[in-house]
Amino acid sequence: MRIAVVSSDGERIGGHLGRAGTISVLDVDENGETTAAGARPGLDGEGHDTDALSRFLSGVSDCSFVLAGNIGPRVQRALAARNISAIELTERISDTARRLAAYERRRRKRAEPQDGSKNGGTL
Repeated sequence: MRIAVVSSDGERIGGHLGRAGTISVLDVDENGETTAAGARPGLDGEGHDTDALSRFLSGVSDCSFVLAGNIGPRVQRALAARNISAIELTERISDTARRLAAYERRRRKRAEPQDGSKNGGTL
């Protein structure tokens, strides 16, 4: 899974998404280990500008989650419309990545057919 994170120190999630000049993008494996996947343009104080918001959304379109200390309601709605979860929190990136990986494992397990078949049952 891929996540986009606002962080000033690369260790902790924090800051206002709308003021971030860049967003760190991380790939998270099944165990919650992260690998840097680059940086994307942030909103840099222009969250109310339609073009800036479009550029930002385009930049995080391959992410499952956007994490920041604060995320404005307009950006939250725009992310939700693209099936990207916006999460406001301030804690260590590594701890959050492990919890998100565990969440994804549980979600996938619940989505598996109860009879164990791969195609959802027999025809």
